[in-house]
Amino acid sequence: MNKWILVVCVSLCLLQPALAQSSKDQVYQVTQAYQANDQGQVLSQQPFNGQIIFSPKGTYKASLHIQDEGTWKLVKAGPQQPRDTIVFTSKNNFQFYGYPQGNTLSLWLNRSAQGISQWLTAELSGSKPAPGGTAPSGGAQAVPQGAGSLVRGGVFTAVVLYGTTSAPTYYWYDRDTGGFNSDEKGLIFRPDGTYYLRADFGSTTMEERGRYAIQGDTIRIVFSDGSGMNFKIVEGGRKLHNYDPGTGMLMSEYFFLGTAK
Repeated sequence: MNKWILVVCVSLCLLQPALAQSSKDQVYQVTQAYQANDQGQVLSQQPFNGQIIFSPKGTYKASLHIQDEGTWKLVKAGPQQPRDTIVFTSKNNFQFYGYPQGNTLSLWLNRSAQGISQWLTAELSGSKPAPGGTAPSGGAQAVPQGAGSLVRGGVFTAVVLYGTTSAPTYYWYDRDTGGFNSDEKGLIFRPDGTYYLRADFGSTTMEERGRYAIQGDTIRIVFSDGSGMNFKIVEGGRKLHNYDPGTGMLMSEYFFLGTAK
């Protein structure tokens, strides 16, 4: 466990039974998002409107910067872990962590290569929707199996995120810039026909913005120099494949992460 997690957890007491013993869904409203470095310094913070729902069956649904669902497990404190920890395992094969204290919950989403951690603060609030918004039917919207059903009129109907790995922890969409919040790599498609790309090609990291169009099972993105790249939509949108136009060899693969709020 990294140093920053230890700093955050210093004030946490052992989990009291509200969550573990509940026989009905427990709803936490997310009120704040913040970034911090490994020294525990808060680098930025902002109000945040989100929701995470715990089922007593061991599943969760989350409406955060992306829609997500999966399973959760409470791991009690022990010799290798100083505080009780909730381990969230997404259906998209990544994990994030929660640190409970009474009716509050700190969520640690990920840590970038630069040592910047993404955190959320949540409070238990019963079954009411988050202030300023409405709760989707049955809680948070379930993650679709792929983004194929979100295509209409040659574009995606929502902000769609693809990552370069099937286990990306939590990618964070920055609504101000239209890109990823930190150093994550992948593709973002927006309903206005624009995209954002950050990816490694050989020893070079490329960052591009421009327009895209979908025709059939092919997404074409256009670079700033007028050239472009094609991605094939496979498995109903769960993956995107880029093939070498000369050899037909698979060059890169992107995995559907979900849709941004």
